[in-house]
Amino acid sequence: MSDKAPKITTLADTSPHGRRAGPRIATHSKVPLQCLADSEGMMPFDGQIVDISPEGLGFLVHPAEITLSPGTLLQGCLVEIPGKRSYKFDLEVCYSQPVPPIEGNPAVRSGCRFVNADESTRE
Repeated sequence: MSDKAPKITTLADTSPHGRRAGPRIATHSKVPLQCLADSEGMMPFDGQIVDISPEGLGFLVHPAEITLSPGTLLQGCLVEIPGKRSYKFDLEVCYSQPVPPIEGNPAVRSGCRFVNADESTRE
């Protein structure tokens, strides 16, 4: 291989945590699964969960004023699953990237890892 070959950079190369340990499972339901992120922080916002694993989750954020840099700690994130219990945990942002507009609205997809989720939350 030539030293002049371009280096391909992946999200795993730019995240301090590297690749996730396990696969994420896409969430498919009639009612989108929402997360009230940073409920104990300076600027709470809603995110639509798109996938989840025992290590973390991915969600979409639509408001342009919300920027999530790697390393950002989101405190007191709340997820309520209809007919089940509520979950509360902190998340650390691993990456954020713009995605094509959804129904004409700009969106950013962020991947986060659980910081202090208990075993029942991870299950």
